[in-house]
Amino acid sequence: MTGQSSDCTEEHRHMHIDYYGECQQLPECRKEVLEDFPRRMREWLDHIISKKIHTNKDEDSDHLTRKWIDAIIWKFCDLDKQPHDRHVSRHELFPLRAPLLSMESCISDFLNNCDENDDHKITLVEWGKCLGASDAEMEDKCNQFKATQEAN
Repeated sequence: MTGQSSDCTEEHRHMHIDYYGECQQLPECRKEVLEDFPRRMREWLDHIISKKIHTNKDEDSDHLTRKWIDAIIWKFCDLDKQPHDRHVSRHELFPLRAPLLSMESCISDFLNNCDENDDHKITLVEWGKCLGASDAEMEDKCNQFKATQEAN
């Protein structure tokens, strides 16, 4: 490991940052908080996508349902960075997990539960199920969202 700090040794090679912020004792994930986590995540994603993509405030209930589904799909596509393989790896989850861990004690348990087959990758269907959507609602729209973002 030439050319690096003397503090960085072979022993530290595979060390990863767990979360952002000061070192602290993180609270345990309580069952009721974990059970409510998908709802809070959907609301947060819906709020973000409302600012990025949707602008019409006078929407019918069917469109509102579609909007939170789109928010779930959009975030999956946003996380699927390197490579764009329609799977989100644990490495790709870091930008979501690290900033939230000190505030959301259940983010790790939630993300681990999303990986149903424990292959260290989350598919679009697994992501959707984890957030309360059905398999049928999980439609790959990554190219569509990318085109919309590039147009704005």
